[in-house]
Amino acid sequence: MKRVLLWLSFALTGCVAEVGLPEADGQVQDGAVEVVLDISGGVSLKSSLSVDEYGIADLDVVIYRDGLLEYSEYIPSMVPSLKVRLLEGCEYDIYVVANAGDMPAFAREFDFQENCLYAIKEISDLQECLPMAWNCSGIKVVEGMEAIDVQLERLAAKITFSLDKNVLEGLRITSARLCQCASVVRPFRDMGKRGSYAMSPEELIDGDMATESDLQRLNGGESVIFYALENCQGILLPDNVSPEGKVPDELGAAAELC
Repeated sequence: MKRVLLWLSFALTGCVAEVGLPEADGQVQDGAVEVVLDISGGVSLKSSLSVDEYGIADLDVVIYRDGLLEYSEYIPSMVPSLKVRLLEGCEYDIYVVANAGDMPAFAREFDFQENCLYAIKEISDLQECLPMAWNCSGIKVVEGMEAIDVQLERLAAKITFSLDKNVLEGLRITSARLCQCASVVRPFRDMGKRGSYAMSPEELIDGDMATESDLQRLNGGESVIFYALENCQGILLPDNVSPEGKVPDELGAAAELC
């Protein structure tokens, strides 16, 4: 069985894209596909954080075949592409995590999915770059295959907050902060279908907060931006139709997790 050179490119968008690869067709020769990095976008107001939304400081690449570890590498800097030599005709599951440091690669794929974890102790740990992730399953390696375009998804919510002073005339905000925010991200748990979520109150911290300049903007009728790690606790209060009902006392056990 021959090995084929596989090239990965790293690009950033707001969602995870599917990767289409052609099937094998007859005799296959060794080959390589080269793709180009394309990262675009800018930096906007970030309240208390000076985050580069599109920045990539490091990468973890983990590849499994038949549920077992085939390849892993930690790259402590941004690279436009990565060349990996894999077996022709085999199918692989590929995982990429950015801005999470050197993460362990487990021998079994299921263990990696359940235990791949990014954690922060306080919100200032997000000061430089936001964690991101991408994965794709069942990639069949053949010569002449399309480039694998790794489109990283940010694992943090971007929340825009503003005050309608026409409704609350005379109100002046003196502080604003997100509370009970997730301090961990498990990007591939439950096959990534549900999204990451805090599993206990111990995994919550006080989150992003408004600076003095942000408070001036809020009181002047402008918007500010907060960031928070994913905490997908599901549909809360599905039968509620009143704003007055959106209070922690109505959430039951979920009130301790979000």
